[in-house]
Amino acid sequence: QLNATSQGIQSLRANAEAGINDSVNTANNALQQIARLNVQLHTGIGEHGHLILAVGDGADVHQLRKLRDVAIALIEQRRGR
Repeated sequence: QLNATSQGIQSLRANAEAGINDSVNTANNALQQIARLNVQLHTGIGEHGHLILAVGDGADVHQLRKLRDVAIALIEQRRGR
């Protein structure tokens, strides 16, 4: 019985470590995306090298901000777990 309990605890630990690893990877990916989006918003250069015009074509800027907000929300969701 002690052996079975030990195996159960090891399984729980492995599952917890896998969950933590998944959350950290998700957060890191989201942070990298936020950094790229911030650079694009700051420089005015989009992902494919196109100029983003804040005036006259605010849709591109709006879309980048929306993507950044989604990434931030994902981090907040993971943090709350």
